[in-house]
Amino acid sequence: MIIFNEPKTAPIVGLVLAAAFFSIQLLLCFKAKKTIIKQIPLYMILLFSAFVLLICIGLFGEGSGFLGNIHLMIAAILAIVGGIASIGILAAWIVYKLYTRKR
Repeated sequence: MIIFNEPKTAPIVGLVLAAAFFSIQLLLCFKAKKTIIKQIPLYMILLFSAFVLLICIGLFGEGSGFLGNIHLMIAAILAIVGGIASIGILAAWIVYKLYTRKR
């Protein structure tokens, strides 16, 4: 089964990644001592965003024929996935800050 066989599966993939990034980020927030280690999932999302931007501007090819703008559709699907996944990272930071504030 192909994950991106239809655009409607993009939010589902994003939610799965959001849960994965949430748990990884929360684990790193509580276990890591250095701030740069705590921010590894954030850097991964930023690299993913740069990759989506490169796809959007057509660096990997413009396409031809009726698939001329397919790179924009792929970039949009990947942006939805990355945006939803970044919500998991943000939620983990909020949980971490609320937990450490109460102590």
